[in-house]
Amino acid sequence: MHPFAPLRFCARLLPLLLLAALPACRKAQGPAVPPPPEVLVTKVAARDVPVYREWLGNLDGSVTTQVRARVAGYPVAQN
Repeated sequence: MHPFAPLRFCARLLPLLLLAALPACRKAQGPAVPPPPEVLVTKVAARDVPVYREWLGNLDGSVTTQVRARVAGYPVAQN
């Protein structure tokens, strides 16, 4: 065996290893950037706007009960 045989083998193997590692040196590309969203624009116009209000209401109680007298007669008032 020649005394420089291992050195020749390493000299041949080193360029192959460098070529194999070369793709790992590139920067990773992130996902593609989407285009900016489309925005609608209009001119400002001064005008009178009617003022109105809406309310929600309920005519029944949250618990509907029946009032019954326990004695003979008619109920006069409910307190």
